[in-house]
Amino acid sequence: AAGLLFPYSGVEPVRPKRFYLQHSHINNHEEPGASFSGIYIHTFDYREMAPLLDYVPKLKEATEVQCKGVYCGMPSYFPISHMLKRNWFLPAGPPPGVSSKLVLESVKKTSSNSRNYTFIGR
Repeated sequence: AAGLLFPYSGVEPVRPKRFYLQHSHINNHEEPGASFSGIYIHTFDYREMAPLLDYVPKLKEATEVQCKGVYCGMPSYFPISHMLKRNWFLPAGPPPGVSSKLVLESVKKTSSNSRNYTFIGR
């Protein structure tokens, strides 16, 4: 019955799943040289990634992350923060086309918990 009323939560037959994947390369400008790349996985369904683990074994390497800040500190352009309940990070190489053309020029403290970062392109 769950599959009829809500097609994403049924077990049999295999049901469609809803994910938001964000392949990113992150540079931590407060710790020079601290950078990492990977895929943030945001699930929207009750069974999360469970049905896919047998089909995509690489997903078993993803670790659950606790989000800090708006959109887990990730650049996001969609108003879905209220939908991001559980999130995972899967280490991976940088996304195609990513380059280090932006260089941090200055950091100005604007208040006790706010900073203004200025970047220049090279």
